[in-house]
Amino acid sequence: MFDSKNAVLIANPKAAAGKVRRNWEILAPQFQAQFGEIEMILTEFGGHATTLAKDAVLRGKTHILSLGGDGTHNEVINGIMAADPKPGAISLGILPSGTGGDLRRMLAYRNDVLEAAQVISKTKPLSADVGHLTFFTHDGQKSQQYFLNVCSFGMGGLVDRYVNASHKRFGGRISFFAASLRAFKNYRPARVELIADGVLKGEFEIMNVAVANGRYFGGGMKVAPEASLSSGHFEVVVMKPTKLFRTIRSALRVYKGRHTNCPHISSFQAKVLEARLIGSDPAYLDIDGEAPGVIPSLFKIKAGAIQLYGL
Repeated sequence: MFDSKNAVLIANPKAAAGKVRRNWEILAPQFQAQFGEIEMILTEFGGHATTLAKDAVLRGKTHILSLGGDGTHNEVINGIMAADPKPGAISLGILPSGTGGDLRRMLAYRNDVLEAAQVISKTKPLSADVGHLTFFTHDGQKSQQYFLNVCSFGMGGLVDRYVNASHKRFGGRISFFAASLRAFKNYRPARVELIADGVLKGEFEIMNVAVANGRYFGGGMKVAPEASLSSGHFEVVVMKPTKLFRTIRSALRVYKGRHTNCPHISSFQAKVLEARLIGSDPAYLDIDGEAPGVIPSLFKIKAGAIQLYGL
């Protein structure tokens, strides 16, 4: 069960267009009432949640709560994993407050932080997998990240750039869909080679490839309807280029998870996926709504790496 003495709540005050900061004087006492005397820290800059989460684990905290959007949750999971805890030693609670909200769609609550707090304080966490990838940044440096939900490459990172440059005033779904149409116009499909668990799956010209631990990305698209956070493997969904009207039609079907029988979409499972670039057209990475770089990349599943509330 939840242990407030060994817990820390990391909150992004800029989440939900600053709503967390504006409501913090109301939220903080409610969290204290729900969780008890819990340590609470507000982030101050991009990447700060990663530093705070790593420090919390190294200080012996075993329950980490993340208040913000998918980008904040990604920073927190990277901080947890950077501290190199034993598998399953750390429990993570997601307090959702953001634009896309894809991770919380896999949990037993929606976009209400107080409902999430109640679930976290009264239930036991369950084992969950974490994805790890190596990749290259936009300036050519080799890097690595962890992810809890979905990582994609191809057009996805370009969509992220457009979304993050927008005002997001119409909410996650419309913002992502509009950005997807814009990216479709400007993206040149990359050609890649995919190797799953040491077996060559083939060469593909891609619009996007989703490496899914969770089911949703892009502001509610159910890209991997069979994915589970505790399956021990990725669901890999390959989307090939097609005509605009077919892309729009299949994109609309993705929101319901009814796209898997489309002729230009295929899928398979993998514990380890290697993605190699063939040719010069880049395949941009999307990691929980951020665009940190490009492939070539190596993806590995870390089975049972954490305990997650709300599964």
